[in-house]
Amino acid sequence: MSLWIEKYRPTEIKDFEGSDKLINFFNTTIKKKILPNILLSGSAGTGKTTFAKLLANGLNDQNKFLVKEYNASNDRGITLIRNEIKNYSSMLRRTILILDDVKI
Repeated sequence: MSLWIEKYRPTEIKDFEGSDKLINFFNTTIKKKILPNILLSGSAGTGKTTFAKLLANGLNDQNKFLVKEYNASNDRGITLIRNEIKNYSSMLRRTILILDDVKI
């Protein structure tokens, strides 16, 4: 099923079906080139990961950012993710981290 999701996932914001408020947030963020910390929550299949990827790609149009994605429920727990984040913080490149399926 994962391959199907990746095959049909929207790759441009014009193909993303979401609320006008969310689309306006996307456009404003891309225009200003400022990425705040955001938390997207909701039921499975509502577009949270797709929106995060579109936002990261929209901001990364000139490859200024390192974009990394982790499935926090599968990637051996928070310790691994914390160590990875420490590695990125020492780089001279701004980083966008997408943490998917975080369990609180």
